[in-house]
Amino acid sequence: MATYQPPTPINGLAALLDAVQREPVMIRCQNRDVAVILSPQGYDRLRALNTDEFQRFCDRIGERAASEG
Repeated sequence: MATYQPPTPINGLAALLDAVQREPVMIRCQNRDVAVILSPQGYDRLRALNTDEFQRFCDRIGERAASEG
C-alpha cells in the first residue's frame, strides 16, 4: 500500500489519483494513519467480500437454528 502525507502541491493530486488506480493509498497526517483511498474497483471488491462473508455468517446461524429446532 502506498502512503501519501500532506501537504503536497496540487499537482501531487494527479500522482495520488494515478497511484490509487494501482493500489490503495494510505493517507498519513502527523505520523498517524487517517484514511485510505480506494479505486472504485477496489471498493467494489471490498464490498463484495463483506457481503459474501455476511451471507456465510447468516447461513451458519440459520443452519444452527434449524438443527437446534
